[in-house]
Amino acid sequence: MKGNNLIHNWIILFVLGLSMCSLCIFYATTVEADTNLNKTNVINYIFSEENPDDFNIKLISNAKDEDIIDHAKQDIGYPLETYIEHNYKTLNIGGVEAFHLEDFNNGLVNLAIDYSLTKEKDRESSESAKAGIYDLGSIPFFYTGENPYWRIVNHNGSWGIGIPDIGIPDKILELIPENLTGFSGYNMVNSINQDAVKGTVVIGKFSPHTGEITEIKLSSLGLPQKINQELCANGEKESTLEIKTNYYFSVPLGINEKTSNEMRIPTMAANLQFLTNHPQIQGKITVTINIKVIHDTENNIP
Repeated sequence: MKGNNLIHNWIILFVLGLSMCSLCIFYATTVEADTNLNKTNVINYIFSEENPDDFNIKLISNAKDEDIIDHAKQDIGYPLETYIEHNYKTLNIGGVEAFHLEDFNNGLVNLAIDYSLTKEKDRESSESAKAGIYDLGSIPFFYTGENPYWRIVNHNGSWGIGIPDIGIPDKILELIPENLTGFSGYNMVNSINQDAVKGTVVIGKFSPHTGEITEIKLSSLGLPQKINQELCANGEKESTLEIKTNYYFSVPLGINEKTSNEMRIPTMAANLQFLTNHPQIQGKITVTINIKVIHDTENNIP
């Protein structure tokens, strides 16, 4: 009986030892896999604060996909007034001068953002930036929900926000797209000197399509009759509705050869790791929406 207990105890010890070995092998494999994953994805660049002139935002005319890199280098574009703030691996853009949504939505102009990166000090990087052009995929813009600026204008004057008892008509809010979609982004890394990287992110519609509301009736705005009469005075048949509103966007930069594939990995963990390890540009743009307003006959002064 005692001999059987001894054998039983040896069997238990053997099983426990085998389990411990398996755990050690699993842990070592996991650590090695995590280390390799980090080596693949970590690219230690931050936005440079040494040369503020390296950061600009502008509008450039559109070009075909295959010509975009040469076109962006040659087109000095139209500079937009803006506020740019550096925050480690995030470039925050705000207060951007308003531009016409119609031109942007129809693919007549692209949004170009110049940037400069530098390697983090005292940190090793398993990847280096490589010159070239990187497809960043779809870049959506999301309505911020902030109250828009609006006015309706013709030869008789302008009426809109700021006039007592008008506020923001529901129709104005209905005319604001919730999201701006169909835009693609490209990151052009065009200069690598020692530990510095310079490039330009271009966002635009390279296969544009329209479908926006371009015309409404004056009666649909629900304005007070007195204002309708003032708008229609002197035989005016139409006006222009101007709406200025803000949209948020975020663009992770691709600056190594694996980026294009990484951005298309459909797992949340991979996307979070990508956003953590790579610099990104984010901020708000202000767009102007112009819509023709037809003075329907019921509002005209006889």
